[in-house]
Amino acid sequence: MPHSDSQEQSTMETSATGSRPRSGMADFFAPDVFQAVLSDPATAIRLKSFCESTACDENIVFLEKIEQYSRLLTKARELLLDIHATYTSPNATEPVNISETISKDLNSAVNSATSVTFCAMQDIFTPARKDVEGLIRDDIYPRFVTHQLTASAAMALAHDRKTYQGLGDCFCLTDPKVADNAILYASDGFLDVTGYSRREIIPRNCRFLQGARTERSSVTRLKSAIDNGQENVQLLLNYRKDGTPFWNLLYVAPLRDEAGNIAFFLGGQIDCSTTVHGKPDVMRILKLDGRRSFESTRGNLAVEDTSNLTATSPREHMKRHRSMFKSTSSVTTQVRQGPGMENDLIGRLGNMNLETQMQMFQTAYSKVRVSLYPHAQFQVPDMCMQYVVLKMKDRTGLSIAHYSSSAGDLLRSSRTHGTSERIVNEDIFKLLAERSPSSSSVMKSYKKTVTDLLAEGKAVSVDIELVVEEKARNLMPTGPGGKTEGRLISHWTPCKDEEGRTEYVVLVLAERRDL
Repeated sequence: MPHSDSQEQSTMETSATGSRPRSGMADFFAPDVFQAVLSDPATAIRLKSFCESTACDENIVFLEKIEQYSRLLTKARELLLDIHATYTSPNATEPVNISETISKDLNSAVNSATSVTFCAMQDIFTPARKDVEGLIRDDIYPRFVTHQLTASAAMALAHDRKTYQGLGDCFCLTDPKVADNAILYASDGFLDVTGYSRREIIPRNCRFLQGARTERSSVTRLKSAIDNGQENVQLLLNYRKDGTPFWNLLYVAPLRDEAGNIAFFLGGQIDCSTTVHGKPDVMRILKLDGRRSFESTRGNLAVEDTSNLTATSPREHMKRHRSMFKSTSSVTTQVRQGPGMENDLIGRLGNMNLETQMQMFQTAYSKVRVSLYPHAQFQVPDMCMQYVVLKMKDRTGLSIAHYSSSAGDLLRSSRTHGTSERIVNEDIFKLLAERSPSSSSVMKSYKKTVTDLLAEGKAVSVDIELVVEEKARNLMPTGPGGKTEGRLISHWTPCKDEEGRTEYVVLVLAERRDL
């Protein structure tokens, strides 16, 4: 995670090839792009809407008023020249009956006004305009780009999950207690996205992915959030091992132990460069207009290649899911196609408006309420997500090391001792079995499926049915006891040390209706 270090900064700048994104790759923050955003009516409207949502719209309104003032001055000058040329100048086409003295004085005054006065009036607000534009460029605009790119990525995920690399399996765990908050564990997906080997990543601070063109203000905001133990989302220009730059939509969340101390930071990365190649792509993304943009494209969704899958009707699909993990069922545990949250996230996003998609995408790994923008007047709603960091003891043993508050509510509610009971070091499969209405044979099959794949160092996603108390779901009770059976998706991602040994597993329990 970001940490100021001039020596490291020098190293990373040397390792990065070139001072700008490579040819064919969009530079969101180039001066000409920023000016195009301000001057284009569609992007200006989007930027203003964003500013309104983050309680800083006075800056955009000020620039709008300055632009309006400038246009009115231009029109006034043109009108003055037209009146003079038509009626009062010595060579007027339709001269009015005025004295020669008045005509000469008026001609002199018009020349002075058009060459001096109007120019001075146009320049009155220039220093203030430049200051406000600088504020927008350096602070508001980067957050706006992140906002719009997140929206674009969420929409693209509904069309084609291959568009963005890393969602669901690109994680790292950094330890703030060791020097430089270094990475100690990383998933295979992290290696795939960055191009580095495990030994080249561990133990280093994540800033080795930065380069000469990485926006310093974004790094500063990310570092501030980490220093304060807060969640954060930032768009960073990062560099792969071969020097290739890529736009990294980075999500960071603190993982706390039961005492409230931060034990790790969880980082999730998504490579956004695969769909943004130049200025036209940037402008298209920055023009996205919520629900209308989504509705206009939902009839033209990309179709994922499923030629290697067995065709299943929707009715058969639903029937299959209803039969899983019933208490009297003897069915074999069904592993979901592909690890991570991509498949269900994509399916859910396809039925949502863009604003909801953005909220889903931004909070896909967290239950904690978080606002992406520190001055926002709204907060992203709870998404009923639970994550647990598990310590791998042996081939089949996974004990709880750290967890989110909602995961604690969910797992502790399986006991009768209330929410104060400690669950650290408890066996995760034991707690899940206590909470599941499924038979012991089904849960044994579930455990074997998960542990066998984790033992091979592979990520896996499997459905599970749990009895969920409404308090754990942060909802109002709907029946006696406030309990209901809920189908969840369990996503298990191994995080490995520099030797490639799985030391921790990131488990995310997500209610299917919220994905």
